[in-house]
Amino acid sequence: MLHKNIIKLAALLWCVLTVASCTNEDFDKGNNGPDVPEGLPVTLKLNIGTPEVPVVETKSLENENNTFGAINDLAVLVYDEKGENPIVTFHDVEGENQTSVNNVPFKAKTGKHKIYVLTNVGSEDAAKAYTTEQALLSSQIESQKPQGIEMMLGFVAKDMKTSIDLYNSGSSNPAIDITGDASFEAKVVPPYSKITFKITKDLPSDKHVYLAITEVNVRHLPVKYSLLPYKKWTMGDGVSGESIISLYENKSAKPEDEVGELVTGKDFYMYENLQGENNTSNGDPSLKTPVGLEVPTKGDGKIDYTEWFEKWSSVPCTYIEVKGNYTIFTSEPGVNHVGDGEINYRFFLGENSTSDFNIKRNTHYNVTLAFTGLAGKNELQYEWRVQADLENSTFYPKGELMIDGSKEDFPFWIVNNSNDKLSVTTTDKSSSDMQLGYIDDWDLMQHPTDFGSDVPLPVKGGYQKYFVTSVNLGIMGGDSYKGDSDKKGDANSYSLDGTGEQYFLKLTDNLEQRNLNVQGRVFRMRTFTMTADLTSELVVKEYPLLCLSEDVEISSVYSKAIYAQRIDRPTGMMSFEGAKSYHNQAGEGAFYSYLPTPEDLALLAQIETGIFQPEYGTPYWTTEGAYCWNGTSVEKATDISHAYVRCVYKSYEYANEIKY
Repeated sequence: MLHKNIIKLAALLWCVLTVASCTNEDFDKGNNGPDVPEGLPVTLKLNIGTPEVPVVETKSLENENNTFGAINDLAVLVYDEKGENPIVTFHDVEGENQTSVNNVPFKAKTGKHKIYVLTNVGSEDAAKAYTTEQALLSSQIESQKPQGIEMMLGFVAKDMKTSIDLYNSGSSNPAIDITGDASFEAKVVPPYSKITFKITKDLPSDKHVYLAITEVNVRHLPVKYSLLPYKKWTMGDGVSGESIISLYENKSAKPEDEVGELVTGKDFYMYENLQGENNTSNGDPSLKTPVGLEVPTKGDGKIDYTEWFEKWSSVPCTYIEVKGNYTIFTSEPGVNHVGDGEINYRFFLGENSTSDFNIKRNTHYNVTLAFTGLAGKNELQYEWRVQADLENSTFYPKGELMIDGSKEDFPFWIVNNSNDKLSVTTTDKSSSDMQLGYIDDWDLMQHPTDFGSDVPLPVKGGYQKYFVTSVNLGIMGGDSYKGDSDKKGDANSYSLDGTGEQYFLKLTDNLEQRNLNVQGRVFRMRTFTMTADLTSELVVKEYPLLCLSEDVEISSVYSKAIYAQRIDRPTGMMSFEGAKSYHNQAGEGAFYSYLPTPEDLALLAQIETGIFQPEYGTPYWTTEGAYCWNGTSVEKATDISHAYVRCVYKSYEYANEIKY
């Protein structure tokens, strides 16, 4: 018995000595060393990073390639050759939102193993919940939208290229034969994409085409993500019709405004949504339709928009919907474009604008919706993806027209696309200081008080231009610049917030209440009401000129008081020769219209800080050439051929002082 025990002890000692004498090089089969026993504990090292973010250009040429994919913690999972019995090593990562981590130690054993790394798993226990390779690779996580700290999976391999190739294959990781100390690498891939969406407008200045964006929504977004690319999510299982990203919330944009923040682009993130391709469009973006989604038509062959857009609710492809107000009134040879109403523009996202519906993870997409020419008029008429109601009659601009008390004709239009007889009425026609104007058949300006039998209205399918102007030069305090400083109730009176007699403002308020004037709280109103298919109103608000003087007796007719226009001349930008025609132009009473001096413009820049202050860098003509409006100051402009004009009103005694 003792003899047998001695033999067993000797055999065990031989095994221990044999293992102890093996070097790291002996563990490497490449050095032709002896086979290594399986199951010996070893500590290995891993380098982890996120791949570069590809950029897909869809209707856009601009790109800012921003890497994303944060690593805040990680777990290395070492499965056996069957993909079971994991050894888990968990680490918190120093610093926030790292995109690479190097020389991470993890535990393993010699033998064949399948190795994965999982980032942002949260805890060691959470990582240990993935008890099999199959459970890990098939994992799906419920989440409303990307936060930038989603779990990311990486295939551990000898080098980064192999790691990402294995990941992209979507299959099981081949077993690695661990023979001793070694270093490995892995790429972990964010399960979401970044999309930069931009709307641009390049509408012709010589045509009346106006587009005001009111809503931009991203619809049919995935609310799940998988650790590996997943084909395909379906509605109700992965894609939600209720999950919406709003990219634009400016409900008060006027048609003449720019599109706002979306002009410069807006980013959003979404989980991967792979919905395949449909190559039946023959390269025509207007025919980009998911497979199996046929456009319904009516008996007359026209598109049935109601049924068509109901079908969109069942399609799991992600799309962007743009809502807005569209007004067009312009003529081309043989064609008259007249209409106003709402548009709903919908288009699918994907790798291109013609056939692909795949939004891949770890990809930055640039998408630009460009409105040019007639702002998509042809698309509004013919494309299936646009729903438009352009049958209304309207005023343009819509809702509100701002004018000032200068002797200017501020234009507005009436667009008639009504089936009903058009009629227009107005308030205060007997007492308002505002005068209506229009061009008659002899190309002469007529100035009636009201829309009556003598004022033509546009026929159905047509449009007409009109003007509103101040009868009396508009200075706070009514006709007081003529000496009636305390007179109330005349046609030229202004009030606070447009509320009337109760807040009547005197001449002295030009200085005492100038801050209210700058804020746009001093004005008078007149309302035009149109009755057609729909009732619409145009509220005209006239704001008084702004007093630039500080130390002169403004009540004197022959004083050196200076009043400035609040709004650019409606003629728009013009040449210097054209601008000089406003020098010493006939005015009202003792006041005349002049181009401002640079000093006048500088005063206006300092005082006018409210709603009428121009945008930074806007050029204006002065008596000494063009100057740019830069916040609360002005500076000499160079290489300017056209600029805006805001005249000033001064007494005639200034005439000989102003030289060009």
